[in-house]
Amino acid sequence: MSRSRPEILLIDDDPVLCQVFKDIFSNEDWSIRTALSGNQGLEIAKAHKPDIAVCDIILPDINGMEVCKLLKKRQPKLQVLFLSGLNQTTEKVIGLELGAEDYITKPFGIRELRARLRAAVRRIGNSHATSQAAQAPPQINANGQIQLGPLTLLPEQKQIWIEDTVIQLSNRDYAILSVLVSKPDQVFSRQDLISRMENNEVNERTIDAQIRRLRDKIESNGTLKCIETVRGVGYRFRIPNTTERLIHEYSETDLGISPESGGGLGPSQ
Repeated sequence: MSRSRPEILLIDDDPVLCQVFKDIFSNEDWSIRTALSGNQGLEIAKAHKPDIAVCDIILPDINGMEVCKLLKKRQPKLQVLFLSGLNQTTEKVIGLELGAEDYITKPFGIRELRARLRAAVRRIGNSHATSQAAQAPPQINANGQIQLGPLTLLPEQKQIWIEDTVIQLSNRDYAILSVLVSKPDQVFSRQDLISRMENNEVNERTIDAQIRRLRDKIESNGTLKCIETVRGVGYRFRIPNTTERLIHEYSETDLGISPESGGGLGPSQ
C-alpha cells in the first residue's frame, strides 16, 4: 500500500454502529469511511479504493454477498470481512467461498473485532499499521511532569493527576506505572516489569498484586480504565478514547454490546 494509513470501509445500514465504529477505530490510526447501503459502499470503494471492507450481509438494496463479489472483482487484493447477524454455518461457508477473508457474527466483541482488523492490516503488509497503531508517546512538560491524555505523572512527588483528581503512589506503584506509560499500547511481560524493579524479591505474583492495587487507585472512580491485561503475555497501558469511555459508562445493551467478549457492537439480525 502506498498510502500512509490503511483505509477501512464499513458497509452497514445501522447509522449508530457506523458512527461508533468510526469513533473507536479511528483511534487505531486507520482511515475509516462508512456507507449505509451496498450501492453507496460500491461508490465509495470505487472512488477511494479501501484496503479493507467490512460488510454486512443484510443491506437495504444489495445483498452483502453480491457486494463482496463486485468489490473483489474490482480489487482482487481487497480484504473483505463480513459482519452479520446471520450466524448459520451455511452463510459463513458461502461468504468465505466468495473470497471473504473473515466472517464475524453480531453481536461482536470490540476487542475481537479490533484483533481481526489488525490481522487484516498485517496481511496487506502495511508497515505503518503493523506497529499496532500505538498511541502517541507521553510528553514531558517544562516542569518535568509526564503527560498522556488526561493523565499527568509527577515523578518527584510520586503522584498521578487524572484531570482534577490527585492520587498518591508508592515507590513500587510509580515504578511499574512509569514503565507502562513510557510506551502506551505496548505489552510488557511480568518479567519485563520485574527487571525494572530495584527490589530483587519481586516476583510475578508480586507484580500481579501490584497491578491490582494500581488499578484500585487509578480506576476507583470508574472514569479511566487504562491498565489492560493481555492474557498469557502481561500488561499494557492504554488511554481509552471518548467513545470507548462512554460505552463503559452507559447501558451496553442499546448497542448490543457483549461484556463477556470485552465489549461489543451490533445487534443480531
